[in-house]
Order: sequence, then structure tokens, then C-alpha cells
Amino acid sequence: MCGIAGLFAPDLAPPERRVRVEAMLDVMRHRGPDGVAVWEGDDVTLGITRLAIVAPQDATRVYCCEHGLTHAVVNGEIYNHLDLATQLAGRGHHLDAAPTP
Repeated sequence: MCGIAGLFAPDLAPPERRVRVEAMLDVMRHRGPDGVAVWEGDDVTLGITRLAIVAPQDATRVYCCEHGLTHAVVNGEIYNHLDLATQLAGRGHHLDAAPTP
């Protein structure tokens, strides 16, 4: 089971938000020992510790849409992902958007 964390704090500088989110992830490290990813936006920092059961060769990441406007941390498997991918591609979305650092 992965661990996810996030912080919306416009009053904090990005480095301070990152330190706090990384501290949250450290507490949950046992839930996702296979990788860590953190993303920082204008007023938001998101993070995940990943337990790699499905596709363990894939990098741990914070997902983003193809336009870079929406970011998400996800925990769990979407069992009908192939059907959903087809539907989303039909609407012009690209599910292979580049991972965020």
C-alpha cells in the first residue's frame, strides 16, 4: 500500500513545504519502500511513497496531464484502465504524458 501526502500552504515558501511533505512521507516510508516522488506547484506540494506491486519497473511519480495543468498522486490499481485509456484517448488525452520530477 502506497503512502500519499500533500500540502496546500500559500504562506510557506516552496522549500519549507517540500521539507514538510518529505517529513510526512518519511513517516509512511514502510507503506511504500520502493520509491518516492515529490512535485511542487505554486502553492501546493504533493508526494508519494510507492509500494511497487503492479509494474515494479516503472518509476515512482506524481502524474500530470498532457498540458501540465493537473497533477495527482494515486494509490491503487484501476482494473478497467485499458477501457478508460481508450475512452480518454478518444477525447484527445495522452496518457503517456511525461512524468514530473
